[in-house]
Amino acid sequence: LEQWAHLCVGRGLHSMYFADGVVGLTPLGEWRPHSGGAPPDWLADATRVFEGDFTLDEDRLKIVDTVLGLWAMVLSLSRQGDSAAAEVHEVVMRQPRGTVFPPKYFNMLGHDLPTLLAATLDEERTDDSDLGAGSYP
Repeated sequence: LEQWAHLCVGRGLHSMYFADGVVGLTPLGEWRPHSGGAPPDWLADATRVFEGDFTLDEDRLKIVDTVLGLWAMVLSLSRQGDSAAAEVHEVVMRQPRGTVFPPKYFNMLGHDLPTLLAATLDEERTDDSDLGAGSYP
């Protein structure tokens, strides 16, 4: 969850490091397949927070709002051209939907909340299209 949040606040991969025990610290933004170190799916792992170990299963409910907020940031920032957010968006979209947004927690009140959020952001963007870039009503 912390890795996902770090990417969403605009710091990107260059301020995140992977310690491999051999070379030392490698900025994730410089990681290449031949360099060893971080597995290529580390970001996918970072977005599957509901698959992690929790002391109490019901504690997962406590992070639903946080994950939904991070998803809103990913959607908004990626649409503004933020490359780190766009990468998170792509990684989330490649995964089976239930791994990042388990229906047990995200299909509340009969709605798929991540999809509803994306649609709402699209509507707001269309409604504000006549405003200048960065303008707010």
